[in-house]
Amino acid sequence: MNQRYYILDLIRGFAVVLMVIFHFCYDLDVLKLHDFDMRSTFWHYFPRLIVFLFLFCVGVSQKISYSTPLEWKKIFKRVRQMAFFALLISLGTYFLFPKNWIYFGTLHCIAVISLLGPWFLEKPILSWGIISLFPTSYLFFDLSLEKLSLMPEITSMDYIPLYPWLWVTLLGQQMAKLILKIKLNPNKLFSLLEYLGKHSLKVYLLHQVILFSFLWLIAKFI
Repeated sequence: MNQRYYILDLIRGFAVVLMVIFHFCYDLDVLKLHDFDMRSTFWHYFPRLIVFLFLFCVGVSQKISYSTPLEWKKIFKRVRQMAFFALLISLGTYFLFPKNWIYFGTLHCIAVISLLGPWFLEKPILSWGIISLFPTSYLFFDLSLEKLSLMPEITSMDYIPLYPWLWVTLLGQQMAKLILKIKLNPNKLFSLLEYLGKHSLKVYLLHQVILFSFLWLIAKFI
């Protein structure tokens, strides 16, 4: 495997492990098999760390994958793929959890960013401006969509809007060269992370189906 991509797969793989842990605990709480305080500070920021890692990797991947001038045919192919899977998630959650269905979750955000992100690749000044604006406004002034009264109360199980999350992908684009300079040799110790990183989309789509079904059966018997 190309050395430059190895570190990226490890980061993705690490994000996948954190995601599975979070959803396992989330499912335990939903099915009342264990009581987790999902409103606590830890459970608020833990899933946001996971989203950060995924969107950061999207930015690094865009820097690696796209050359100038942009190959829009290649970009549209990626967008269609992500949009299709995002639609499946929306439909599935709408029928299973109509009150909390996912209408703009992580994959939806990635699908849109897959279309918008490449446009910023050759615009570093604009990118750094957005990078500095989004976390500053969100973290220090808490200018979330809810505070600005631009959105009703969010009931979706997974809501990842472009604001403020676009900045993370732009950060990944700008940090790509630095990240890819990290030299790590393939190691059996990290083989699982590498594998999960290579197949992160498949794991993302399937792990909750398996986890929730398994824990639901346990809850039924208990």
